[in-house]
Amino acid sequence: MKKEKTAIRKSVVFLSYLMAVVVAFLLSSIIHTQVVLSGLTELGVQIGWQDRLVATGRDIAGLLPGYGTVIAVGLAIGFLVMGLLRRFTGLPAAVVYPVGGVLAYLAFFAAMHPIFHVSLIASTRDTWGLLGQCLAGLVAGFVFAYGCRRAVKEGQSS
Repeated sequence: MKKEKTAIRKSVVFLSYLMAVVVAFLLSSIIHTQVVLSGLTELGVQIGWQDRLVATGRDIAGLLPGYGTVIAVGLAIGFLVMGLLRRFTGLPAAVVYPVGGVLAYLAFFAAMHPIFHVSLIASTRDTWGLLGQCLAGLVAGFVFAYGCRRAVKEGQSS
C-alpha cells in the first residue's frame, strides 16, 4: 500500500512537471513571437492579426525541439534545487517553485550567450522580452506547485 502511494505521488509530481513545461514553452513561444513582431512594427512594418497567428504557430513548431528541450531541462533543475531548498526551509511551494522557474530561465539565458555568442531567443535582447520569458518561468512554477500540492502534502504527512 505504501509503495502504491509513493508511485502515485511520484506520478502526480511528474505529470505536474510535464504540464509546467508545456505551459512554459507555449507562453515563452507566444511572448517571443509577439515581442519580435512588436519590434518590426516599431520599424514601420504592418503586421495583421492573421500574420501574427501564423507566425506564432510557426514559432511554436520551430522552437519546440531546441527551446522546448532547454526549458524542460532548465525547469527540471530549477524545480529539483528549489524542492531541496523547500525541504530544508519549509517555505511554501507556491513561493519556492515560481522563484525556481524564474531562476531557471535567467540561468539558461545567461549560460546560452557565452556558449553561442548570440542571444538565441531574439526577444531576450531587451529587458521587456527577458521579463516576458521570465514570466513564463514564474507561471510554470505556479503550475508545478498547484499540480503537485497534494503529492507534497502526502509526502510530508507520511
